[in-house]
Amino acid sequence: GYFKRMYGEHLRPNIYEYIDQHADHFHWDTRRKWSEERTATGVTDTAGGGHAHCGMMIYLGDNWPKQYRGELFALNLLGRRVNQDHIERRGAGFVAKHGADFLNANDEWYRGIDLIYGPDGGVFIADWSDVGECHENDGIHRTSGRIWKVTYGQPAKPTIGDLAKKSDAELLQLQLHDNEWYARQARKVLQERNAVGRNMTAVHAGALSLFQQQKLGVRKLRALWTLHVTGGTSAPWLRELLTDREEHVRVWAVRLLTQESAIDGQTTVALTDLARTESSALVRLYLASALQRLGVSERIPLASQLVFRAADEGDHNQPLMLWYGIEPIASELPDEAVRLAMSSRISLVRRNIARRITENIGSDMAPVEKMLSRLIDSSGTLKLEDFLLGMTEALNGWRKAPEPRTWASFQRIFANSKEGSLTKLVRELGVVFGNGRALEEIRKIASDKNSDGESRRAALAVLIENRPSDLAKILKDAIKERETESLAVRGMAGVDDVGVPAAIFGRLSRLTDEDRVAAISTLSSRKTYASELLKRLANGQVLRGDIKAFHVRQIRSFKDKNLDAKLEQHWGVIGKAGADKEKLLAKYRNQLTPGNLKKADLGSGRALYNLACATCHTLFGEGREIAPDITGANRSNLEYLLENIVAPNAMIAGDFKVSTVSLADGRVLNGVVGRTTDRTMEIQMPTEKLTLARADVKSVEASALSLMPEGLLEAMNEEQARDLIAYLMSQKQVPLK
Repeated sequence: GYFKRMYGEHLRPNIYEYIDQHADHFHWDTRRKWSEERTATGVTDTAGGGHAHCGMMIYLGDNWPKQYRGELFALNLLGRRVNQDHIERRGAGFVAKHGADFLNANDEWYRGIDLIYGPDGGVFIADWSDVGECHENDGIHRTSGRIWKVTYGQPAKPTIGDLAKKSDAELLQLQLHDNEWYARQARKVLQERNAVGRNMTAVHAGALSLFQQQKLGVRKLRALWTLHVTGGTSAPWLRELLTDREEHVRVWAVRLLTQESAIDGQTTVALTDLARTESSALVRLYLASALQRLGVSERIPLASQLVFRAADEGDHNQPLMLWYGIEPIASELPDEAVRLAMSSRISLVRRNIARRITENIGSDMAPVEKMLSRLIDSSGTLKLEDFLLGMTEALNGWRKAPEPRTWASFQRIFANSKEGSLTKLVRELGVVFGNGRALEEIRKIASDKNSDGESRRAALAVLIENRPSDLAKILKDAIKERETESLAVRGMAGVDDVGVPAAIFGRLSRLTDEDRVAAISTLSSRKTYASELLKRLANGQVLRGDIKAFHVRQIRSFKDKNLDAKLEQHWGVIGKAGADKEKLLAKYRNQLTPGNLKKADLGSGRALYNLACATCHTLFGEGREIAPDITGANRSNLEYLLENIVAPNAMIAGDFKVSTVSLADGRVLNGVVGRTTDRTMEIQMPTEKLTLARADVKSVEASALSLMPEGLLEAMNEEQARDLIAYLMSQKQVPLK
């Protein structure tokens, strides 16, 4: 599976979506956005102590009381405790339910990082033993550390002894032990003996007998696992287990048949037959996982059975697991993928197949035409929005796409559907396919003051995406109205028109703080616009504080001496981290003394945070998730904050390295390049994410710079820097000034 990451994208392209967490709860007060997390008080304390976890164990030992067996335990880093969750079956997978915290530490140096049960059933906890939590790079306390042991009463001393000295028969008998530690270690020893060539005939006979004697449960599975790791299973025997009455045996039969060696034709047929009749959602999940281990063409029969199971439509895992297995079919065998989409009762599969084959519309039109033709014939039985939504997502960033021959017929039938969402999608696709009638309808909606704001914004977004020849005029009209000004400000970056700066400056004082930042970003995107911006800075119409450090970086990327000179004259000089780093750090250390920080206006600091930091970071739930959430960072440490703000380029994760992207229309963009296809490129900038047509990209110049620019504090006066730092160091959100 492909699961949500903290930041960035998976290396495998065309995944589109990731499986979300399997817990139905959070261990902090999400209503207050982590504001009490570091001290774990109030609701956060009751919920579990905080967001940061390290180490996980499902207790299967024999020392703790029975109510703990099978429970999930995780170490909560900020809350200094052991969380307990109860695992329940849900659909094709499992869900973790919140349980009472198992253990709390009363030592602020406690930082548990892993836990595991041992031979006496007691649990060992590895403790990093430090006062920091995360993001530290100063190297302190690297030699500290403790190991704790948690037992119930006085555990019985192990009497079994060294397992490596036990006979095969004794190790087999340990598969019945109540403590899973012994069963696993015994299997490991048997596996090692098989690996060096020991005769396993008696082991196989004993494990098979054990498997047959045990009716249900984990002991039956232990016997099966023992057979497998010692070479005692065969494909024919495992195929017989596909009809076992116990679902977990069927699960493991699927897994063992597909996880290691090439899958033969008989196994593929057996898996397909099982999918046709399988009543267990859990087994169907493992069948979906097995898709990824089959050859692309060999996946089609199995996938055809699995996508037909409507019961899996709303499952947490199955729709995406199916897609991960089907995506190569859509890529390599698009006609077969269309057939799968037409028979699928899983909406996500329909949408993603349509998206994947439409992405190749420039090189292979036939599958899209066939899909549209089949949709016309099957319109009464399928939810067409899924297919059109997938096509729309595929063409995001395209201003003009070749029109499928079957599109005109499709549009004629569905352009005025009773379902508004379908009509909207048909209209938007008509614009991309170059249909003049559709574009005119969009223009009318965007300019109709009697239309609702949402419809007007949606229409304007389509026009911005497709750039009709009169877009500049449309945007200069749209910026004058409250319903569309925000979108117009951002869209103006995509047009080169002498009247754009004046239109923005005429509205600048009325814009919200967020839209004002976006407006300055637009004015920083072209040389001509930037020149006008700096003129207004010189005469005081634009305040120095309106231009952020990342805007300065943007303007500097033009490498224009006149613009750089005006920047230095009217905005200031940004010190370069390196030679100036220690000088800058010393400057702010002297300014930001504890006494001075106590005088700070936290409300003003929050307002500065919203302008300077919230474009990328989140603090107390406020901001955007472009860069790491800093709520749980070591913010109380002034040195930590200064290191990261003054010299953000010192340590940069690959996901946050900036590239300079020059466009054919004259714009220059600075941001992190994301998902790239033959036709489009995503770029994440501090204020927005854009999908660009590759044909519009002149050049991409990679750098070793962070998305966070240098000069953040230098853009502020002494009081502003004090207020911002004090707010960043605070333990709770305060009212805005």
